[in-house]
Amino acid sequence: MTKLMNHKNLGELERKVMDVLWRREQMSTREVTTQLQKNSDIAYTTIATILDRLHEKELVNRVKNGKSYTYEAAVAKEDYISNLSASFLDGLFTSFGERAIPNFVQGIEKLSAAKKKKLLEELEKHEKQ
Repeated sequence: MTKLMNHKNLGELERKVMDVLWRREQMSTREVTTQLQKNSDIAYTTIATILDRLHEKELVNRVKNGKSYTYEAAVAKEDYISNLSASFLDGLFTSFGERAIPNFVQGIEKLSAAKKKKLLEELEKHEKQ
């Protein structure tokens, strides 16, 4: 599950489906639907469509199992989040340049002390590379 993707943020339902798949190794459309129906009334056909879209986006792998498919996440959640956040920051600074920096700093100021410390550790680690 190390495939990187160039996709934008997932829609709400796509994210919910991916969250289910990230928690389990392989699932049928029915199993994904059952998991999601615990919190909302969602149709099997809707989940089948979402899984098909996620497959087209190369975010899930599928294997034919009789008349249906079994699905699994094609990318680890951590890799997806890392790729998405890097893409977001690249786009932010490419689009807005130095004008984005003050707002970025204001956002950092709102972080907890522990998160600020982690951010500084990451910066130091990347400076050494």
